[in-house]
Amino acid sequence: MKSNPGNTASHSFLLLKVSRHFETEKSLRGQGAIREQLGLSCLRILTDNSLVEWKELGDEESAGNEWEEKKMRRRKDFLVRRIELAKHFLRTNVDPEWMVLCLLPVLPPELRPIIPISGGNLE
Repeated sequence: MKSNPGNTASHSFLLLKVSRHFETEKSLRGQGAIREQLGLSCLRILTDNSLVEWKELGDEESAGNEWEEKKMRRRKDFLVRRIELAKHFLRTNVDPEWMVLCLLPVLPPELRPIIPISGGNLE
């Protein structure tokens, strides 16, 4: 088996690039990870891909299996909801990552309203 020196160099470069990516990549969890994924998504591509998949599902012939038909109908409904949501974000010029809260404002205890408990005495 012949080795290709160009292939080895490109392979090494790819490994170096991947390892640098993981060194600089911070591990996100919870809202940070969700916010980042929403920020990376391209709504136009998502809409186009969903529309293509919806058309492909419509072109498929019915298998005659009730379970498969339900599964296909659920997927098509999901794709329609996804397309409508993406179009709404595009139309209103709202970034999807804005749906995730970064800061949760909390009033200090001194400013919180005191709600009396019925039947209780606050004295």
